[in-house]
Amino acid sequence: MELRVKMLAAVLAVVTTTVAAEDKSLNIYNWNDYIAEDTIPAFEKATGIKVNYDLYDSNATLQSKLLTGSSGYDVVYPSVEYAGKQIQAKIFQPLDKSKLPNLTNIDPVILKALEAADPGNQYLVPYMWFTTGVAINVDKVTQALGGTLPDNAWDLLFDPKVTEKLKGCGISMMDEASDLVPAAMLYAGKDTKKMASADINAAIEQIRPVRKNVRTFNSSPIDLMAKGSVCVAMMFSGDAMIAGDRAKESNTGVKVQYIIPKTGAMMSIDVMAVPSDARNVGNAHAWINTMMDPKVIAQISNETFYFSANTAAQPLMSKALTDNPMLNVPAELKALLHPKPVLTQTVQRDLTRALSRFKTAK
Repeated sequence: MELRVKMLAAVLAVVTTTVAAEDKSLNIYNWNDYIAEDTIPAFEKATGIKVNYDLYDSNATLQSKLLTGSSGYDVVYPSVEYAGKQIQAKIFQPLDKSKLPNLTNIDPVILKALEAADPGNQYLVPYMWFTTGVAINVDKVTQALGGTLPDNAWDLLFDPKVTEKLKGCGISMMDEASDLVPAAMLYAGKDTKKMASADINAAIEQIRPVRKNVRTFNSSPIDLMAKGSVCVAMMFSGDAMIAGDRAKESNTGVKVQYIIPKTGAMMSIDVMAVPSDARNVGNAHAWINTMMDPKVIAQISNETFYFSANTAAQPLMSKALTDNPMLNVPAELKALLHPKPVLTQTVQRDLTRALSRFKTAK
């Protein structure tokens, strides 16, 4: 561990920009399991900046904190579908690109896609991209279903005839409206680009019968899947891979498989941004620039199983990622992916209400 920190710190000492004369501290708010074990120690060693690192479990939690106007954080990691509206609300400050030379490593296609939320790429830097699909405990699900999986993996979560057979080994669904409801819309054949209120309501009504078979709502059921506490879960692609890796490490005997359903899955990008009330702006830029260094982000991808938007990092990534079609999605599967649209306040409200109705359904 100490040797790895020293090696990574040596890299960071080269790539980290000079920070302004401000507090030698940095306050970060991020998702769980989203950096490498060495990332913070190496950054602190290279820069002398003390990192205070807090975790959240949903975009709704992050947004509530940001809307107070005094979040206390210098770098945050929203999903792009939320970030667009947050930019309009002046929650973030423009980035100083002169302090971000590693921006040249970012995939221009991803940057172009971000312009729907952030015209001119003034506020956001892409971090990781991922899909939301279905993870299964292969042995338990196969046994419960008599050896045959449904042709459409969404049936494992949304078909009441199937979920009735799986409820005994445990079903987990996302606890965030912007993840669960669009998946239900894809299953119901509704347009996730427009997010019309009528389509949102119709999709939730269609899946209402499965509510009684859902054991838990959890946006990051990594340990539940790794330990065999649930056998099927709506999960982010990287989280599903982490669950499989943890199951192997702990010898639970659980074999986890992640599936992109044939009727499609939602794709999203998590980004880095600096809140308007950030106190350590120079340090924030130093951190963001470091996260775009190919060696640093490749190590993060290798440990978290999430694909970065950094093209220069891909040759440094593990073959376990680059050779996995559920993570490094080939062209034929990319055709099944639906980018999450920027969510207006009205759509956010409709999604939140729809999830609430589903969770309280009898």
